[in-house]
Amino acid sequence: MALSPWFQSPLAHLSLVEMQERVFFYASVPSYIFGTISVLALIFVIGQRPSLWKPRHIFQALSLFNSLIGIFFGIYGFVFLMERLGYLEPMHTGFFYFFIFHRYLLLSGDMIPSVDRCLAVVWPLKYYTHATTSLALVICILSILAACGLTILAWSLGVIPSYLGQMTYPQFYLLVNSQFVLMLSLPYLSLALVVLICDTRALVIAIGRRRRMSKEIGTTSSFLTTTTSSHHHKREGPASGCGGGGGGRPEEQKIFLDRQPTFEFSNDQSSELEHDHAKRLDRNMIEIKITIRCLATTMWFFISQMCTFLPGIILFGCDDKKDTTDEELEEFEMVEEQCQWILTFWIRIFIFCFYQFQFMKPVFFLAMDKDLRKGLKTLILGDKHQKFAKSKKMIII
Repeated sequence: MALSPWFQSPLAHLSLVEMQERVFFYASVPSYIFGTISVLALIFVIGQRPSLWKPRHIFQALSLFNSLIGIFFGIYGFVFLMERLGYLEPMHTGFFYFFIFHRYLLLSGDMIPSVDRCLAVVWPLKYYTHATTSLALVICILSILAACGLTILAWSLGVIPSYLGQMTYPQFYLLVNSQFVLMLSLPYLSLALVVLICDTRALVIAIGRRRRMSKEIGTTSSFLTTTTSSHHHKREGPASGCGGGGGGRPEEQKIFLDRQPTFEFSNDQSSELEHDHAKRLDRNMIEIKITIRCLATTMWFFISQMCTFLPGIILFGCDDKKDTTDEELEEFEMVEEQCQWILTFWIRIFIFCFYQFQFMKPVFFLAMDKDLRKGLKTLILGDKHQKFAKSKKMIII
């Protein structure tokens, strides 16, 4: 029984591969437009509003910046996909270093927010003592400089082979290049293991802390109400025994009561005490919910990069020329023949889905962060809408 073209040699069905790539391109156009506009809008909101100058939001801005680069220079970015489909002229191999820069920056951009939330959960006191806006900005700048330095190192080592530009789908063959795998894919696996262990531990701690906090919120209100109301009544003798019957002589009860400290709370004071405590618990609960969402989202984005690195690791060594003396043209044909399985539909669809998630990253950040939603709403509707919402809330109260 003959295999379906979807499972046969990709080189034997390049027309089918091209048709699939065109479908991917037209499916990506809405995400290109939406991703570019929403990423620029969120970065502007974070930079404009001082209330969002927190390490968490600054690291989110770095991650969004990485996604913006990927919209243009990712494997399924606008520029490279247009070039593969013939809408743009074949590019010089030097442009592939933009892709390598994007991959290095994406590693740090998805790892740093994840580690940030992990540290905030595991060591909260140290984190909130040392984590400042200036430190977050320094970390972002250093990560960008590190990506630039590693890209220059890759250029000096000649990671991009000279024959790559002559291939039909060069970006995919770069994923299986031995030097690319050694410089990016294998380091990613080690970092992914560290992030997975750290974030899993932090998620367990955060979920347990949320459960305890939920119980405390449920019991605090009734406890404060009971405790405060007991001080408004005239102090009477303590009920003896477990059932509350009489016990002890009246003289002893009087001496006992006279020696107790007196705590007098007015109705306003007790209400304010209860309100402040509940408000602190609510703030902490909101923060822990955001932390759990951030941890889950950033861990997902970082682990999902495996879609682009794992195929190269599996096919590692397929570009081995075995000291061939063939001409350059025959060399790239040999590499295409040996590494053609990187063009398999199922590998490309996984990579395509990964980039779609990256392009739609602003949606995930907006869904998990109320402050970002408020900032974006203010940017779109203006300050008048915010003032109207506050006045409406006061009227309702």
